[in-house]
Amino acid sequence: LRQDQSGQRIALAAGHGAFLYLLGPAIEQFLCSPIGQLQLHTADRLQSIELVLSGHAQLGVAPLEDIPEGLSAMPLTDVGQMLVVPGSHRLARRRQIKLSDLQGAPLVVPPQGRPHRMLLGRMLQSAGVSWSTAVETDGWELMIHFVQIGVGISVVNACCRLPAGLVGVPIPALPRLRYQLFHREGARMNPGTTALAELLQANANHWRVR
Repeated sequence: LRQDQSGQRIALAAGHGAFLYLLGPAIEQFLCSPIGQLQLHTADRLQSIELVLSGHAQLGVAPLEDIPEGLSAMPLTDVGQMLVVPGSHRLARRRQIKLSDLQGAPLVVPPQGRPHRMLLGRMLQSAGVSWSTAVETDGWELMIHFVQIGVGISVVNACCRLPAGLVGVPIPALPRLRYQLFHREGARMNPGTTALAELLQANANHWRVR
């Protein structure tokens, strides 16, 4: 009984996209072993950082350019960005997309103030590209859905899975996102937390080969 680890609490904080497209295989493998009680927190980048710093989560996953004070982090995977279009779209046969190809395009984008919207807006403005908002919505899956029903085209993370009939074309000019696995600096990780971290690292690039 002293060696039983099943009572350990292991909490992981990450965003919708990370849970949908990056972390599933590791979580499934972890749940197959009686290592501990896994709790999942769906949170954006800032919320995930706060959950880890406050001790409400032992581990967090998010795209981080700089490591916030008080956290230790290790890279998981680098994710590029792609343009999602219907297979019949004029850009569907391109090997890659230039920002100038988006001139005048109706884009499905996140709401104002969201990091992806701000980055995309800055990059297109710097390239002198004008575009229109087809619809504002949050979450990769809903953005992809709007492309599927013909509302517009969209830029999403390259790890996203696309339904039949849609094509994803890389956009090299947009920066890659480095997803990091982080924990509170100096915090002692129990065996369950260590096991989960190792599974997350081992499966970090599963999205590339599915």
